[in-house]
Amino acid sequence: MQLIDVIIPTRNRPELTLAAIESVRAQTYPHWRLWVVDDASDDDTPERVTLLAQRDSRITVLRRVERGGSNAARQTGFARGSAPLVAILDSDDLWLPHKLERQLAHWNGEGLCRPDLGVVFCRHEYGDLEGSRVLGPLPPRPSSRRWTPFVVFNTSTPLMSRAALECVGGFSPTDGPRFHTADHMDLFLRLTRDHRMAVVPTVLVRCRHHAGQRNSDAQGTAAAAEEGAHLLHLHAVALAGDPRRRAWLQGWVGGRYLQAGCFREGARRLGAGARHAGVLAGIHMGAHYGPLALRALLGRDGADGRG
Repeated sequence: MQLIDVIIPTRNRPELTLAAIESVRAQTYPHWRLWVVDDASDDDTPERVTLLAQRDSRITVLRRVERGGSNAARQTGFARGSAPLVAILDSDDLWLPHKLERQLAHWNGEGLCRPDLGVVFCRHEYGDLEGSRVLGPLPPRPSSRRWTPFVVFNTSTPLMSRAALECVGGFSPTDGPRFHTADHMDLFLRLTRDHRMAVVPTVLVRCRHHAGQRNSDAQGTAAAAEEGAHLLHLHAVALAGDPRRRAWLQGWVGGRYLQAGCFREGARRLGAGARHAGVLAGIHMGAHYGPLALRALLGRDGADGRG
């Protein structure tokens, strides 16, 4: 038996959180403990989650008295657990029933030949709250021209090694900056810097679109682009030996500037990434971010000095 610590951070999402919890309870792999961390909700989320937890001894509800954000909440759950494997699920997403079972089988198979394995991702899809409609295309496969090294970085998909997480400072390092829109990228860049990753090529997570507050709401702002630039600076030295990933990270930051309508700065950073990526990866990068560049060009606004 391999025990898995599952962590769900939440704030002011009672209905969505209850559905996320039920998707964990419906897993075909039963050997897990669930830590639901309430990040200082000011509604009845913790009370309603606690009522559900009373029906399943594998579930523990932890309450933070001060709001710290998703990664700080994940760190609270991580500190309470001790299982060798850790999985995380956003409170507005759902796991499909075989998620843990298939990832664990993949982990055990990969781990036989890759002892430095740190994380196993899976594919995910976006849908509406009713689950009746898939919104947008699935993340591309590695063979696609739309593939990037970060396309599977989603905070509801990974199964991770506790030892690897501890090695990189956990979810919220005390000596590092706090990111609001790039926290997932920071986490996975740290985790995959010295540990290998694998991907189960199957959709095992459904991300749900809704009208409530989400971290992604700040995407497309100049502040989010500047945060991406800070992340690139922070990881530049660590990625010096991996020029392809560093180039794609440059492109990712360029894409953030393009989303914010900052055409000149976005194009500059995207061009630098494409030059450093090599011919084939540069072509893929251009195909991936080209539509963003076109939209930014058509709606370009130089008011901030970067447009």
